[in-house]
Amino acid sequence: MKFSKGFTLIEILIAVAVFVVVMTIAMSIFISGLRTRAEGVANLALEREGSVILERIMRGVYAKGGLREANSGTVTVSEDGSSISFTVDRNTYPTKTRADDITSLVYLLDGEVYYKPDVDGSDTVRLSSAEGHVESLQFAPTASGVDITIKLTSSLPVTDRTAFIYLTKSVTMRN
Repeated sequence: MKFSKGFTLIEILIAVAVFVVVMTIAMSIFISGLRTRAEGVANLALEREGSVILERIMRGVYAKGGLREANSGTVTVSEDGSSISFTVDRNTYPTKTRADDITSLVYLLDGEVYYKPDVDGSDTVRLSSAEGHVESLQFAPTASGVDITIKLTSSLPVTDRTAFIYLTKSVTMRN
């Protein structure tokens, strides 16, 4: 009897089974890496957007007239803490007369943060962008100013999960 060289059916089935197990493990590691990367990118985008929103509230949209420059005696936080109004002197150097002062308003509406630099004017600027959805915006008065807390969320494209981030900033007014 002459033996032919080759693999038996059982050897081939075992090799295929081992290959399938190894590929399943490799694919699950690869998909997990994609999910982790997507979460990291989403969190970074949310952190960037939240920082921009907080800076615009503090400094004002036009780098002047933000909450940081407000007269501390004029800051009014709504009962639910989701909006704030404050008065800012438009002059480069604050004056004692208040005829040139403007009252600004920052509020949350339908997942977007809006800034109205002059309540009596018609301009309203949207501070948030398309990167994420602003879940909540809270203003809390403190002894020296205001604490601002913002929560942003974003749906992750690779998974059914949602990324979210909380950012908090303390603002001290000029007087």
